[in-house]
Amino acid sequence: MMFGQLSNRDSLRDLISIISAHSNKTYYLGFGKNVTRSNLSKMNKRREPKIVGYIAYNMIDIARIKTD
Repeated sequence: MMFGQLSNRDSLRDLISIISAHSNKTYYLGFGKNVTRSNLSKMNKRREPKIVGYIAYNMIDIARIKTD
């Protein structure tokens, strides 16, 4: 989902299409063999929202350090 945010994807369908374009790398990136909208949707429902915020703030901090 972080990839979707950083690459400015508009929907799960758009995210799936870009991930599918790199299907030979998806397993190594931790997506598994098949990435579907329903799998991403289920994952979003189960994921604690605080985790996404924590990761986002950490990435912002890293970006600030690199720009200084």
